[in-house]
Amino acid sequence: MLLVLSIVAGAPPAKAEPVGVTFIGTVAVGYGGPFVEGATVDVFPASGDGTGSVATAVSDAAGAWRLDGVPAGAYKFRATAPGFVESWWGGDDFATGGTLTTVDGDIRYPDFHLFETWSSAEGTVWADFEGTPLPGVEVTLHPIDPPDAPAVHSATTDAAGAWRIPDLAFGTYRVHFHDPSGLLPDQWWSAVSGPLGAQEIVAAKNRRWSGINAFAPSVLSNAWSAMSNPVLSGSPLVGETLTVNQGVWAPQPDAFRCIWFRDGAQIEDPAQTEDWYGYEGETYSPVASDVGKKITAQCFALLPGYASLWRETPPVTVVDELQSASVSVQVVVADEALFATDLHGVELEVYDAADSSAPIETVSAEASTGDPIGAAAAMLELEPGEYRLRAVVDGAVSGWWTDAVTGSDDPIAEELGTAGYWPEAEFASSTVLHVAADGVATPGNVLITVYPGVNSILGGVFSDVPDGVDLFGVASLDPGALMEVFPVGSDVAAATAVAGDSGILQVADLPAGSYQVRFSGERSVVPETDPPSVETVSQWWPMQSDRAAARTIDFPAEGGHWIGVTGNLNTTSFNTTEPGDRAAISGNPAVDATVTLDPTLNLGEDPFDALVDRLEQYDFHMTDIRWFADGQPIPGATTTSLKLTPDLEGRSLHAEFTDYVLFGALREQASTTPVTVLPSPLPPLNPRPTPTIGVDPVAGVRLTATVGAWGPGATTRTYQWRRDGVAIPGATATAYTPVGDDVGARLTFAVTAAKPGYATTLRTSAPTAPVAEGALVAPVPTVKGTPQMGRTLTAAAGTWKPTPVALTYQWLRGGAPIDSATASTYVLTAADVGASIAVLVTGDKAGFATSSMQSVATAPVAPGVLTAPVPSVKGTLRVGVALTATTGTWKPAPVDLSYQWMRDGQPIDAATSAGYVLTPDDLGAAISVGVTGTKPGYGSATQVSAPRSPVALGVITNQVLPSILGTAKVGQQLSAAPGAWTPADVTSGYEWLRAGVVIPGAVGPTYTLVDADRNKVIKVRVTASSPGYTSLPKTSAATLKVVP
Repeated sequence: MLLVLSIVAGAPPAKAEPVGVTFIGTVAVGYGGPFVEGATVDVFPASGDGTGSVATAVSDAAGAWRLDGVPAGAYKFRATAPGFVESWWGGDDFATGGTLTTVDGDIRYPDFHLFETWSSAEGTVWADFEGTPLPGVEVTLHPIDPPDAPAVHSATTDAAGAWRIPDLAFGTYRVHFHDPSGLLPDQWWSAVSGPLGAQEIVAAKNRRWSGINAFAPSVLSNAWSAMSNPVLSGSPLVGETLTVNQGVWAPQPDAFRCIWFRDGAQIEDPAQTEDWYGYEGETYSPVASDVGKKITAQCFALLPGYASLWRETPPVTVVDELQSASVSVQVVVADEALFATDLHGVELEVYDAADSSAPIETVSAEASTGDPIGAAAAMLELEPGEYRLRAVVDGAVSGWWTDAVTGSDDPIAEELGTAGYWPEAEFASSTVLHVAADGVATPGNVLITVYPGVNSILGGVFSDVPDGVDLFGVASLDPGALMEVFPVGSDVAAATAVAGDSGILQVADLPAGSYQVRFSGERSVVPETDPPSVETVSQWWPMQSDRAAARTIDFPAEGGHWIGVTGNLNTTSFNTTEPGDRAAISGNPAVDATVTLDPTLNLGEDPFDALVDRLEQYDFHMTDIRWFADGQPIPGATTTSLKLTPDLEGRSLHAEFTDYVLFGALREQASTTPVTVLPSPLPPLNPRPTPTIGVDPVAGVRLTATVGAWGPGATTRTYQWRRDGVAIPGATATAYTPVGDDVGARLTFAVTAAKPGYATTLRTSAPTAPVAEGALVAPVPTVKGTPQMGRTLTAAAGTWKPTPVALTYQWLRGGAPIDSATASTYVLTAADVGASIAVLVTGDKAGFATSSMQSVATAPVAPGVLTAPVPSVKGTLRVGVALTATTGTWKPAPVDLSYQWMRDGQPIDAATSAGYVLTPDDLGAAISVGVTGTKPGYGSATQVSAPRSPVALGVITNQVLPSILGTAKVGQQLSAAPGAWTPADVTSGYEWLRAGVVIPGAVGPTYTLVDADRNKVIKVRVTASSPGYTSLPKTSAATLKVVP
């Protein structure tokens, strides 16, 4: 307000002091590439740690950004953008980034150059020196060691002759050019006929190589057939002489030119009067000013026609007096006694590095050679020089020292580095221990591993079994586990081992060849049982359930050893690592490119590169790999590489997996940091029309998509129908018939087109309206079968469409549903007789309206017909005998039967049972029986047996003989007891007998004795008679003689 008033009043305004600093810059792709819109630029205090930005800007469409009013101070700057690696202004990271120190009013201009990868290589191949491009040349990058190493990166020149390889794995490479057309001779960069002598490129953070070019008419330099790196020999004492040892070259150069450097700067030579002022020569004598400085020499070989390549010696530090070094030596025997604490006799032999004839010193000690992290076996005091070490244990087994982790002086790192394959070491292949003049030993800690036998494998099985052998509280080994070693292609084990109390497994003395290892062991059953139980599980190394995924263990002819070949049967993970700590997505994450899952072991601050490289090669195993896009699993993406398809463009890509580290002991869950999938770098197809779906979808009605004309020329196209954005399995043609699962969803049709040299392109139609319910094709059912009681009717439903359709049935009697009659068949019952039967068929299918169809009714159901066999009469035809009717089997059972017995064809009153006893009325007659069957729903039926005749007289039988009651004395009355007869209702007649002669007139049941009976015995004869029976007489026993 005061400023406004002063202007209005005509007073000159006070001059404003500048406040803060202005930063202005741009963000571009590489050097000279297009500008990047949307890049984020952060400003950090230079005194900080690279966190806590104090100001942020975002680049505009021209790649420009600006920040005003930033407080004066010292700052560092970082730019980030999707699809690019972060870029620190003036350096590789916060620590090495450039610093701008400002005061109020400053305007500074930090520009950024973004790259897709940390390290890349690119160049151009020309057919002539006039700039005619040469397409189709194959460019490959090869590690420098060994010289014949196969290619690990490749590219092909495009129509402009250009090539580019992004995402180089860090390392040193040589570049090879091969032209299938033959116009460009095979060569190595730059214009060398072979790898030795070719220019080398170093892939490291923010190392992006360009200008790696080749020309067809160029003259090639000869490659060396043998080439060495130079080393310095001699004492680095002031006044002594350092000499460059060039090593072995073939052919032998005419000369070597060497330039000497002190701490990276050329050592001036006052005697030089030319423009070149550096100290040259193959020898150099350190001076007092060199003390504490690192001296190196850079040399190249001179031979006409051969490539010249600068090679640098390892540095030496100049001292003014020689000092000895203390070296700690630990010895471990790699056998089944690993982790045991028993003491063994150890002889440490120290050899001059150039003389294998005899040790120059031998140190004896006792040590626990089974303890990999225990105390050293001995301390060696060594004068400056180069040495090789050998350990002999118990006078039996021995081993030369081979450095597990080059550049490491850490005992734990050395232990970890023993994982994997080790060639059989000898004097010449053992590692040289260097003691510098200043008393620094490289390394200062030595681990010598001694292997019993040759071609050995050492490992174990990690598990959670209760009796496991604990290893430092982080894992346990399964005692009793089994190791089987199979030659590749064979199902017969070449060697086996069973773990003892230590849990360690070892086999040795295997023939040279290739093998695969299977482990078997126990682990706790999950979920836990009560009581807890274990199960036996097998696993192929490394931690694979399928042999097809097993890794091969190779033993060359010269022999070697494998350490850390283990199984891990645990079902739970030790921990979950931070994203990116175990692996990263490598490669350009762009459509049409292939990305890979590369190990990136994060071992904390300042890990040894050699250790990381070795662990990633031998002691890091990934299983159960799953790729995700925007958090959703990508179907079928379960390997370490993934070809990026157009549907992934713009989506966040990451991978998750299970990994095993620390000799397989630790099972971890890990993931990568996500990357955004970029558009394809290839030119787009044109035309690339968007497909269309012409009609609103209905379930069951076929849809056909219009693909349109694609170009240029012929393209390879694939199709995919999607339901609410999700691919429908098997729906990969231009036509698709919606199904029940589609109802209510919106369909799209996607076309993916590909053509060599062009971007694979995805085009997706607009979504349809929600899929409507369809109508079933429902035929009228029919009823098969005879409408008669007891018969089976079958519903013929016809063909319902679209198949399959779930059908249900309801049988109807007179139009009303019959209870429980819901199957496709129905057995007619008594309740159905006289009624008409129909069936109602109902079709149901997801996404379709339910439909019912009823058949035409049958004729009225007729009664059933019984199967009636002719009965027969069983029994003897005699009065008094019981006869039985045999009916046979009436069907369908059960059938109610009734009976009527007949005499001479006429019914016998009350004779209606299954049995009949013949009476006197039946004498001489013919007897038959009629059987009548009845059953609900069936007509009755009667069958009459054949008559049987004639009925004979009955037979009377005596059960108890007649007897006489009374006293045998003249004048006394005797009474006859008639006895017992069958039938019981017989009529009895009497005759009394005196001495066996009938007494006239004595025919009653009683008799009075007379004088004529004196001294005679009396009997009575009883005759039983009954109508229809034959009479039967029976005589009693005699009395005593009659007395007066």
